[in-house]
Amino acid sequence: MTAAMGLARTWWLAVVLVFLACTCVTNVAFSIDGWPSLAGRLRLVDGTTDMEGVVETFIYDEWRMVCGQNWTKEAAHMVCRQLGHIGGAVEARTQPTPEALLSEPVLVDLVACVGREGENTECDDYVSSGDDWCNPFEVAWVRCASETTELFPLKQALNMGSEQASGVKPIATDVSDGSVTLDWSDWYREIDGESLFLVRFIIKYRIADNDATMQYEIAAEPRNYETRHTVTGLKERTRYEFIVEGVRLGLEGEEVGPTTQPLVVITPCGAPSQVSNAVVWPQNGTGKVLKLSWGRPDDPDCSPSSYIVEFRQLSLGQCEREAQVLDSTSLAGSTELTQFTIGGLQPHSTYTVYVTSRNRYGISQAWRHNVTTNEEVPSAAPTGLQSKYVDGTKLRVSWDPVPCGHRGGIITGYTYILLDVTTDQVSYSDHTSDTNVVLPESRALRRYKFLVAANTAVGRGPYAAFSVDAQPKILDICGRPAPYDASRDIVQKISTGTDARKGSAPWLAQLWYVDKGTLFCHGSILDNRWILTAAHCIRARNATKNDIMIRLGDHDKSLPEMEEQVYRVEDIKVHRSFSTKLFDADVALVKLTQAIQFTDYVKPICLPVKPLSKSMLRPGTYGTVSGWGKVSSHDENYPRHLKRVTLPVQDQVVCRRSTHFEVTPNMFCAGYSAANRGDSCEGDSGAPFAVQHMNTDRWYILGVVSWGEGCDRKDKYGFYVRLHRYTAWIRKQTGIKLS
Repeated sequence: MTAAMGLARTWWLAVVLVFLACTCVTNVAFSIDGWPSLAGRLRLVDGTTDMEGVVETFIYDEWRMVCGQNWTKEAAHMVCRQLGHIGGAVEARTQPTPEALLSEPVLVDLVACVGREGENTECDDYVSSGDDWCNPFEVAWVRCASETTELFPLKQALNMGSEQASGVKPIATDVSDGSVTLDWSDWYREIDGESLFLVRFIIKYRIADNDATMQYEIAAEPRNYETRHTVTGLKERTRYEFIVEGVRLGLEGEEVGPTTQPLVVITPCGAPSQVSNAVVWPQNGTGKVLKLSWGRPDDPDCSPSSYIVEFRQLSLGQCEREAQVLDSTSLAGSTELTQFTIGGLQPHSTYTVYVTSRNRYGISQAWRHNVTTNEEVPSAAPTGLQSKYVDGTKLRVSWDPVPCGHRGGIITGYTYILLDVTTDQVSYSDHTSDTNVVLPESRALRRYKFLVAANTAVGRGPYAAFSVDAQPKILDICGRPAPYDASRDIVQKISTGTDARKGSAPWLAQLWYVDKGTLFCHGSILDNRWILTAAHCIRARNATKNDIMIRLGDHDKSLPEMEEQVYRVEDIKVHRSFSTKLFDADVALVKLTQAIQFTDYVKPICLPVKPLSKSMLRPGTYGTVSGWGKVSSHDENYPRHLKRVTLPVQDQVVCRRSTHFEVTPNMFCAGYSAANRGDSCEGDSGAPFAVQHMNTDRWYILGVVSWGEGCDRKDKYGFYVRLHRYTAWIRKQTGIKLS
């Protein structure tokens, strides 16, 4: 309550005392038993009775009408009570300003009355400028209740003392460990008609267990006419005694009015204590479960009703902390028991576990402990498998570790298996501590499936499967025969009919007629799509791409072999300078419909750059020719197995003297002047003249079998395409890189 309001009340009571001494008072309403009413500052005018009319208030030394704006029923009740009509207002409305009163000023007042004010000046924002807020053509009008005989005499009101209402206590509607909510609305309704000018209340309390003579202390002073309030800041488990006192207007200002009967309230215990003897451990047999147990708090008078179990992940499967690991605490669940199991965790990871006891009044301080789950086998396979060839024919397979969070523990290594795709047999299996492995050279070019799985101390995780479809680079594998024992490799002449070793010429291709099913020419594998052959093999037979089938990896042409591969032809390119008359520019290219799958028995031969080819193709250089051509010009039979012969390159002068046919610079010859020393023969057309480089041991193609005069005759030689004169054309047609 403001000081201004206190002064106004004192002034108002002083006026009342003046009324007691005067026999004639102006602007005062009717009185009973010689006592004037408390209506000296309000009146009703322009009504048919003295209980209705336009409301006027005396302020600023004159009577002013109450503006109809913001006129409420609560304000109307206050006006009627001040005029002595205890029943309050039965009707409140606004109406046009009476014509007879238009000349009087109009005020905005009684804006926020609640109906219990001691006088109208206690209403919030009582007086304002009429020009600002008030419509002077709308005024407040009220009709009060007619029980005027029930006016409460001021004398009796001023002599009520601090008596208690009979047997009525406040009600405790909500009790916690630190607060109590009181409601005294029933008590107030009982005394409402007997305590005019009761303006506010005071809540007092004392500790009931102490001396009964202990004085009450003020707990709270609610706002005017509030009949419900929460007292806070109390102690838990304490016996309190509460009373509510009414405050009213008296001759000397505010006086304590009626008081409720005492209400005894015992505050509860509050939040329970922390759990005791708590332990947590990983469950045996699984790496994803933690078990917890604990004892109930030691305080028997403040027991918990349930427990909350939470956890936070600190590390993830022995991985460094990663972005996906959440720092926030996760709720595992709640229980009324003193044990709990947390499942669905990551194995071999560290967690902080929390246990909190709770009841209806609060929660305890959390018990916390760090624990690591057990190891487990990895739950996922390695990822990111890749393969590449190193050192020519060695295949290196690499992979990424098992993703973090799926490792199950410390990875001790990886188990890998090679499955031969053709036989579906395990070709090789081993263990490595690295995330890569280099396969043995003998297995590098076989077609297989690679399997790899991660291991922990507990066991092995799932396998990742990887089909090795990638082929090595041509320059890495070209010119390397299949692995063999060199001491058993005896070089034989083709014309003698002795077999060559299997896999000694893995770049050799066969050209077969599709319809006839016969072998008619040879060729050389240059890369995974292109075969080099002699132009006369194509033009002399008018062969088209639909007439030809290419067979690779063969050794015994009469039997099907596991190493064989067969391809159809997509395109044929014959050098435009080829002449069937001279056999000059006798080169052609055959493109396959699909890529060759390289193996130990199917590989390309190296195509040298021009300087290397010229340096290697000198008189006296020995080269090897392989094929299934005739073993003799006198024998019409063709051999069943692959043959090979090694021949020396002859000087160009010797080549020209040996024949009456024209020998162009695009040709060279090779062989022996004596008969029966070895030679290429009919059916070997298109086969490579291959020379092994002494430093790298790789085989290079320097020529192509083109023509000859018989086989293995005295002073007769086989003629070959001088290939370095056509490497530019080959590169242009195929895009092949030269060695």
